[in-house]
Amino acid sequence: MDFVNDRGLFHLLDEPERALYSAELFRVLKPGGRILITGAGGEPAKGRFNPVSEKAVDRFFAPPGFKRGPVLAVPLCSAAGVMEGRVAVVQKTGQARSA
Repeated sequence: MDFVNDRGLFHLLDEPERALYSAELFRVLKPGGRILITGAGGEPAKGRFNPVSEKAVDRFFAPPGFKRGPVLAVPLCSAAGVMEGRVAVVQKTGQARSA
């Protein structure tokens, strides 16, 4: 697989699920494949979501298996209103993951 568009799943997952999620994405992505992660960020998550942050992305998509670009703030719009969001692109390096 060359590309995965995560439109709000990563921010719904707890720590153990995030580890399984990143392992599965590493398994299915081709070397050089990319993941677009979009989700809630910052305080507006208020316990409803596990925010997408540099720390969270780095924890589950770390070198040597992955490298990430910047984590950028974006507005997320829904019928319920607008909340602070984050977007990040992560690339599989093709190297073995750390245990």
